[in-house]
Amino acid sequence: MPVNDIENYSARGRDLTLGKPRAIELTPEEVRLAIEPAASSILKSILNVLEVTPAELTSDLIVRGIHLTGGGALLKGLAQRINEETGLEVHVTEDPLSAVARGTGTVIEDVKSFNKLFLRWG
Repeated sequence: MPVNDIENYSARGRDLTLGKPRAIELTPEEVRLAIEPAASSILKSILNVLEVTPAELTSDLIVRGIHLTGGGALLKGLAQRINEETGLEVHVTEDPLSAVARGTGTVIEDVKSFNKLFLRWG
């Protein structure tokens, strides 16, 4: 989603064509276009999961919404885009960068209680 409250961003790194350090200014539109394929892939995955989600879980999603975690949750406009495409309320969790690690730690501490959540092969 286009976001208006972001200023240009200064990116620094090695210019691969010259092999020298370089700094460039990027506009929010340039950044948005660069990450569009990843954002579209995230959205497509969400829509694919929603298509096969059982009715009783869909009901929970309608009431509770989707909760975004991880670094992708910090992408400005992503929650709004998911909301517009799915019609579901979208929440960015508090401290999304460590939410996945905290959740994984909770599961590891009590694996037996979470056993039904694991996929089985074979």
